Amino acid sequence: MPSGEESPTALPRRTGRPLPAVQKESRERGIVSESSKKRVVVGVDGSAAATAAARWAADEAQRRGCSLDLIESYLIPVGYAGPGAVLPPELFDAPRLSAEEDLKRTMAEIRAQHPDLEMTSTVSMDTPSASLRKASAGAELVVVGSHGQGLASETLLGSVAQKIVSHNPAPVAVIRTDPHDHGSTPPAPDAPVLVGLDGSSGSESALAFAFEEAGLRGVELLAVRCWDDEPLDGFLQAYPLEIDRAQLDLKERAELDAQLAPWLEKDPSIKVRPIVRRGRSTQALLKEAAAVKPALLVLGSRGRGGFAGLLLGSTSHETVAYAVCPVVIVHPPRA
Repeated sequence: MPSGEESPTALPRRTGRPLPAVQKESRERGIVSESSKKRVVVGVDGSAAATAAARWAADEAQRRGCSLDLIESYLIPVGYAGPGAVLPPELFDAPRLSAEEDLKRTMAEIRAQHPDLEMTSTVSMDTPSASLRKASAGAELVVVGSHGQGLASETLLGSVAQKIVSHNPAPVAVIRTDPHDHGSTPPAPDAPVLVGLDGSSGSESALAFAFEEAGLRGVELLAVRCWDDEPLDGFLQAYPLEIDRAQLDLKERAELDAQLAPWLEKDPSIKVRPIVRRGRSTQALLKEAAAVKPALLVLGSRGRGGFAGLLLGSTSHETVAYAVCPVVIVHPPRA
């Protein structure tokens, strides 16, 4: 769901009819199963970015054998009304009806590509981020759309994607669309999965997701570990013989191999390519993504170094904003 979430406005003291509770289950016969447990959740709002996110989510749900839950929320744009004011019913009905129409159009488009995909749709009178958080409990994946590219994009300045990625327990995929960006071209069918690793518990969760995703897609997994050698430049001027970058490369590669080893033992059929890169993690990952054009880039939400404090520091902001592919953020299990 593209960002740009509105804050609820103050409601009048009295209206001509009570506010509706959560408007739920705008469902269509024959595509709903209440017992379905594996779900992919996607936020929609009728925009091109949200529709692109829904299409991506549908592909992922089909791949994972999940149902697809489409969530659209709305707020009543009510300002202050004095005592005794009676508001017309259309004020309450119009946003809900518009949301329902958005969902119908999106579901029809998805059904044309995935006629057998199990789907549900929900219209909720709430903020988009709150609706998605509620709907995502127990979900395999939550998908949101984002407009544009760069630090001024909706992904960073809008509240929906940022809140969902920062606080949602389920993995979150951010799908960016930009008609002027050649990076928006769909990846090749055999495009690899790219994961950023640093040995932390957060990156271990990301590796678990990325390993599964590579297996589902039948593609190669590129495991990238970055170490920042820029601080050494000043140090080497005074102590040119103290630091050997090649030795540090080998040390980082050994630690990366150690992290990958248990996963390779679990499923040796998945081809994994370990990669060590020098430089800031953000630039290294973006450069790698631009070069290999992966199907998606997976990151953990907690880590050390460049991955620490994801979505609060520069790595998350720049990676989500500038990556030329979908970015999936995976949180570690709660203790």
